[in-house]
This record gives sequence, C-alpha cells and structure tokens, in this order.
Amino acid sequence: MDMNLVFRILGFGILIAVFSSYLKGLGRDDLAQMFTLAGLAVILMMVLQLVQELFQSIRMTFQF
Repeated sequence: MDMNLVFRILGFGILIAVFSSYLKGLGRDDLAQMFTLAGLAVILMMVLQLVQELFQSIRMTFQF
C-alpha cells in the first residue's frame, strides 16, 4: 500500500475537521455538516479505488 495515500487521507481528514469546527463556531451547522459529508464522499472514493486495485490484483493472481 502506498503510504502517500494514507498521509493524503489523514491530511484531508484533518482539514475537514478544522473547517467543520470553524463553521460550527460561526453558527453554520448546516454548512459544516454538508462539508463533512462531502469530505467523507471524497475519502470514500479514494478508498474505493484502492479496493478496486485489490480486486484486480486478486483477479490477475487467480486468473478469473
């Protein structure tokens, strides 16, 4: 597994947490929740690409 991807996800998560708490401090809870959900969707897409690569390597290993 590529460690750069792990650090990218970690940095993205920290950035989302900071902006979400900033928006909550301003009283914009609705925007904070939407921002958090959008960030979660982006991170899930990154993880989904990793899972797809895993299944492709398994398929090539067993030649399905």
